[in-house]
Amino acid sequence: MGTEKRGDENYIYIYIGGILPLMLYGTPVWKSVLKRHWCKAKIVRIQKLINLKMAKAYRTVSNEALCIIKSITPINIKIEELEKLYEITKGGNQL
Repeated sequence: MGTEKRGDENYIYIYIGGILPLMLYGTPVWKSVLKRHWCKAKIVRIQKLINLKMAKAYRTVSNEALCIIKSITPINIKIEELEKLYEITKGGNQL
């Protein structure tokens, strides 16, 4: 049983430390692209595949449910969060 839990933790560490920063890199630059449904669907699909591996769930489970099960913020909310943070810091530097 101990190895199963370690394997789950490894997926979470890989996701948080490697995949998520890679997906979110340059978000303020390409945030306007996410207004297109197909672009947003591709990013959500990537997160869902990773969440399926971490939760060991069936493909029919929604991404939102997988995010709740694994206590992970959905990628579209994370992108909006970074976008707002960027606007605050960008706006704060201008006088």
